[in-house]
Amino acid sequence: MFKKTIFALALGYCLVGVAQEASDLAEKPGDAEVEVKVIDVDKELGKIRRKVRKAGYTAVATSDIGANPTTRDYVINRRIAFDQADFKAKQAIAKNLVQTISSKMSSSEVASHGGLKASDVENDPALAETINKEIDKELERMGVDLNDKAAVAKAMPKLKGKESFQKQITIASQAYLVGVSVYASASSKDKVGVLAYSSKTLRDIAAGMVNGNIPKYAPGMSVDDYFETVEDQLANTYGVRVMIDENGEPCLIAFAQREILSSESSAKENAGDAASAMIREFVGTAVMLKKSEESGRTLAYMEPVDATDNKAVATAFAKVTAEAKAEAEAIDFSGIEEFDSGIIRLPSGDKLAWAVKYWTPRAAAAASQANAQGEQQRVNLKAKGVGNFKPAKPAAKPAAKPSKRRNAGADGVSGGTLPIL
Repeated sequence: MFKKTIFALALGYCLVGVAQEASDLAEKPGDAEVEVKVIDVDKELGKIRRKVRKAGYTAVATSDIGANPTTRDYVINRRIAFDQADFKAKQAIAKNLVQTISSKMSSSEVASHGGLKASDVENDPALAETINKEIDKELERMGVDLNDKAAVAKAMPKLKGKESFQKQITIASQAYLVGVSVYASASSKDKVGVLAYSSKTLRDIAAGMVNGNIPKYAPGMSVDDYFETVEDQLANTYGVRVMIDENGEPCLIAFAQREILSSESSAKENAGDAASAMIREFVGTAVMLKKSEESGRTLAYMEPVDATDNKAVATAFAKVTAEAKAEAEAIDFSGIEEFDSGIIRLPSGDKLAWAVKYWTPRAAAAASQANAQGEQQRVNLKAKGVGNFKPAKPAAKPAAKPSKRRNAGADGVSGGTLPIL
C-alpha cells in the first residue's frame, strides 16, 4: 500500500491532502493506512463568502457528522449533516435580516427619516419598502399622524418593542429565503458545511419558475462546463445551485448523495431520486414562502431551534421540506434531466452513490408540449382505426464523456466557480 501511495503521488494524483486512486483506497472503513486530512470548514467557506457577500445576504453553517469514519453510520450521518447545515444557513440568513432591521430601527437617523432607506438593508429597496409599509401601518394603529414628522420621529423608537411589528419584520425577512441556494459546500473528517446566499436575482428566478414569468439573461455557462469545475470534488458537492446556462435560461442543477444499502445500482437510483426531489423542493419553497407571507404565518426557519441539538434541527428541516414538497406537487417538473451518476469512495474507505440532475422551466414547457402532442397523435390515429400505435422513441442521448476523475475528492471545498447572481 505504501509503495502504491507513493507511486500515485508521483503521478500527481493528489487532490486535497493525501489522495489515492480508487484501487489504492481502503476496501473497508477503518483501514489504519488511509490518511484523512482535516480542513477548517468554516475558514475555507468564509474565504469564498467574502467574495460573494456583496451580491446579497450570505451565511455559512456547519454541522458535525457525529460518527467516526470507522463506523457503519458514517456515510448516512454525513449526508444528514449536509441537510442540517443547509437548513441552519437559510435560518441564519433570515434571522440576520431580522437583527439588521431591528438594529436600524433604534437609530436616530431612521427615526428622523420616518423609515428605512435601501442603504440601511444592504441596498435592497424592495425590503426597505416592505418594512416602511409596515412602519406606516403600525404608526397609524398607534394614532400617529404620518404627516407630522416630529410625531413620527417620537413614535418610531417605540415600534421596536411592538410584538405585532416584530412579527411583520420576521415574516418579511422570512420571505427573503425565496431563491436561497447553495453557492459552496465543504467537508472534513468530522464536519460538513455550506455557504448559502440570497439575492434579488435569485428571488426573481425562483418567483419566475413559479409564475412562468421567466427572466431572460445574458448567456452563461453550460451544465457540462460547470460540472467540470466540480467533478474532482463530488464528495463535497451538495445541494441545488442556480446558474444561467449557455442559452441565457435560469437552470437548477442538483447534487445528491446516498449511502449504499444493497446494490450500487439501486443506490445511484436513490441518489437520482434525491436530486429530483431537491429541484422540486427549491421551487416548492418559493411557493411556501409566498403563501406564508400572504397569510402572515412564520415557518420553522424562524422558530427558535438550538443549532447544537441535531434532533431539533432535523425535525425543523423535515417540517419545512415536507411542506415544500407538498407545494411542489402542483408544479410541472417535466424535463428534469439526469446529467450523470456514479460511485465514489471516501478516504475512510466508505463508498457512496452520487447523482446530478438539472432542470429549466423551458425544458418543462417543451416536455409538456411534446407529451400533449403525442397524446393527441394517439387519439387521432385511434379515431382513424390505426391500432397498436406506438410513439416514436425519443432520440438517444449522446454517450457521456469519459470521466477524467481519479478520485472524487473528500475533505475539501466545492464551489465558488459560478457567476455571482
